[in-house]
Amino acid sequence: MYDVIIVGAGPGGSVCGKTAAEAGLKALILERGSYPGAKNASGCALSPKLWRDFEFMKDLDVPSQRTCRIHTSHFVDENLREEFAFSQTPSKRLNTYKEAKEFFTVNLYRSEFDPWLAKLAEEAGAELQTSTTVVDLSRNDKGKVDGVITDKDERIKGKIIIGADGAWSIVAKRAGIRAKWQKDEVTLVVSYDFKCESKQLVDDIIGDNAIHTWLGGGFPGAYQFFKADGFHLGLGDWLSNWDKNPRTHLETALKVEGVRKLIKLTKAKFREFHAHLLPWLKYPGKTYTDNVMLIGDAAGFPCPLEAEGIWYAMYSGQIAAQIAKKAIDANDTSKVFLKQYEDAWKESEIGVEFEAGPELQEFWANLPFAPQNMAWFSQLMNDNYAIFTTGEAHITYFRRFQELLIDQAEVIAPFVIRYMLPLFGKAFKQPLSDMKTVQQMMKQFTKPKKKKK
Repeated sequence: MYDVIIVGAGPGGSVCGKTAAEAGLKALILERGSYPGAKNASGCALSPKLWRDFEFMKDLDVPSQRTCRIHTSHFVDENLREEFAFSQTPSKRLNTYKEAKEFFTVNLYRSEFDPWLAKLAEEAGAELQTSTTVVDLSRNDKGKVDGVITDKDERIKGKIIIGADGAWSIVAKRAGIRAKWQKDEVTLVVSYDFKCESKQLVDDIIGDNAIHTWLGGGFPGAYQFFKADGFHLGLGDWLSNWDKNPRTHLETALKVEGVRKLIKLTKAKFREFHAHLLPWLKYPGKTYTDNVMLIGDAAGFPCPLEAEGIWYAMYSGQIAAQIAKKAIDANDTSKVFLKQYEDAWKESEIGVEFEAGPELQEFWANLPFAPQNMAWFSQLMNDNYAIFTTGEAHITYFRRFQELLIDQAEVIAPFVIRYMLPLFGKAFKQPLSDMKTVQQMMKQFTKPKKKKK
């Protein structure tokens, strides 16, 4: 009999197992792959929040990692040529801790990161069993979950089962927490992984400018994450939104002039194609029941703005292990007691992020994931910066830009009112009713223009 059985040895499952073992619990981690990370997508970008919240991250050192200090956003037209771009570095005024002031992400391959974390869990005392797929949950004579059933017909007993088994969580389904995601709650993400000629070449060409996003061009926003000596180019959208085969959109992104140039400069060669499902919700649903808790993707925790998932998985895994310890010490693993898990994640930064979940998700869905809006937005951004060119008097450009805003008000104002003002209202904790004046001002732009005589 185990105190905790964790289904899935991804980042969330391993941190959960490590935390549970360190608390003195008998913990078992079950992983369907031949090793942790064997069945994951090509790569990921780790948030600096991981270094803030997990002391062990200071020891991370795997061959593929590359630190991203500069992120460049490229806006492309319908001919896949770049119209506008900007680069940014981490804000030293808005960020409050060292790592967040120094870098955006650390990019690496999950095939290296996941085994590294799983080893830490084992060193803490958790057991790891690979090549094992959980196909069902077992129940006692009262109908309560009391263990798992594997594809090898093993019946393993556990006081608490923690689902860290990703988007299509068998734990969530068999525990009766969720039947399945709806099509507007889960995204399909596809990516091409490339091997560059050498790390030195990537150092010379890319350096720490290691994330490039490509927006517009008729495809959902694409991203290019550079690791030590390679990169992956990926994009995704909700299952309800795909208008064609996702790989067709990925092929289009691959034809973007700037993408092709980076491939040529780094002498990159195609290596693998990857596809995976990723929950992307406005707000997580139920995450627990009697003897069961869900973490990470299984719980629907990826960030509602850009779907970052690793920190959310690891942090929720830590919380779940801490609540499991309390429940077992109290000899009460009922859903009444385990509600403390939901209370805890809601009080954490996970809950803070989802305070504006609907507004964040809708903004992303209707700009980076909406090429028709990116078309006018990227042109507008480029026109704005035309003020700083020298073709004519700068004040002339200011006046023309004002006229342009009025001319395009019927497109811009509804977008601002529908997607931006609600987000600002949540951010500033000011009810939208108090922003009526601002809304009215924006609506003035939508009034029909008087025809010239």
